Amino acid sequence: MLARMCNTTLHQSQLKRKEDGTFTFVGTVSKPNEDPTEITLEGFEKIMFAIGRHPNTKTLGLEKAGITTDAKGQVVVDEYQNTSVENVYAVGDVCGRALLTPLP
Repeated sequence: MLARMCNTTLHQSQLKRKEDGTFTFVGTVSKPNEDPTEITLEGFEKIMFAIGRHPNTKTLGLEKAGITTDAKGQVVVDEYQNTSVENVYAVGDVCGRALLTPLP
């Protein structure tokens, strides 16, 4: 996965499922003119890939979770990709910011 957010590139090298069922993301994060930094993010219960040029969010029930969308159905985020719900983030096409290339 390659995501561009706030002039930052996030590259996934591994996505692992632990015995307890949670996921661990291993990859690198970098900004222009800077060396990549390795990162590990742990404890995710669900992973959602939303791919496409138009957000297909109408049937996801985001409003039930308290996640705000705009008139186009794009998830509203701040400059750090935070949604209106604490610890819920959104990146790529679903936000209407950086339109991503589909995953292989």
